[in-house]
Amino acid sequence: MNLRPPHMGILLLVLMILIIFQWFYEDAESRLVNSAFTSGWFLFGSFVALAIYGARKRVPFLPIGKTSYWLQLHLGLGLVSAYMFLVHIEFRIPSGNFEGQLFVLYSLILGSGFMGWLLMRAIPSQMRSDGMESNRSRIPDELDLLREMSDRGVKEIASTETSSDILNTYFEVIRPYLHTSCGLIPSRIHPDYGVPRSLVDKIQDYVSPAVLFSSEQFTAIHKLVQKKAMLDRHAVFQRWLRGWLFIHVPLTGVMAMLICFHVLLIFGFSVGEAK
Repeated sequence: MNLRPPHMGILLLVLMILIIFQWFYEDAESRLVNSAFTSGWFLFGSFVALAIYGARKRVPFLPIGKTSYWLQLHLGLGLVSAYMFLVHIEFRIPSGNFEGQLFVLYSLILGSGFMGWLLMRAIPSQMRSDGMESNRSRIPDELDLLREMSDRGVKEIASTETSSDILNTYFEVIRPYLHTSCGLIPSRIHPDYGVPRSLVDKIQDYVSPAVLFSSEQFTAIHKLVQKKAMLDRHAVFQRWLRGWLFIHVPLTGVMAMLICFHVLLIFGFSVGEAK
C-alpha cells in the first residue's frame, strides 16, 4: 500500500485549525466559562466541513481544487474532529443514554471512514496486480459471454472420444462454478492452476486436477475458468470499494440529525436556566 505525502498547504491548514481550537478551548477554561460550548461548536463546524467533501464529489467538474486534495483535507479534518470529540467528552465515555448513542455513532463513523481510506489505498493496487482491467458495469456481460464460450467448448469435447470423467467434472463442478456469484470474500487461488482452491477440492472428487488441467482438450475451458476467477476477484474488490459507503454515508446522515437535536436540547436547557 503506497502512502502519498500530504500537500503542505493542506497540512498547514489542518494544523492551524487544531491550534485555533486549542487556543479557544484553553481560553474558555481560563475564563471559567463552559468550555463544552466552545469545543461543541468547533466539533459541529468540523462535522459540517467534513460533510462538504461529499458535496464536492458530486461536482467534480468545478474548478475548486483537485479531488485528491479535498480527500487529504477530509482525512486531516477527520483526525482533528476525532480529537475535538475526545476533548468535548473530556476523554471519557459518556454516561447518559443520548450522549452514549452519539459516542457510539461518532465512533462508527470515524471507524468506517478510516476503513474506507484503507480500502481505497490498498485495493486498486491489488486489482492491478493481475494485469486485467475490467469495468464494473461490463463484468456481467463478460461472464455471460464466458459461459457461452465454455458451453460451446464442452460440446466440441463431447463430440470427440474423451474420458467421461472430464465431462462429468464439467457438468457437476465447472459449469455450476461458472454460474455462481462472486460472493463477498475473494477466493484463494491455487498457485498451480490459477483457479479457486475450493474448486480444485471439488474437482478431486471426479478426476485428478493435474490430469484435467493438463488435457489439451480442456485448455480453452481452463482459461475461461481462470478468467472467471479474476472477474470474481475484481467484482468483490469493487463491492468493497463502494460497500463501505453504504455504512459511512447513512451513519453520517443519522449523526447530522442527532447533532442538530443535541444542539436544540442544549439551547432549550440554556434558555430554561436563564429564565
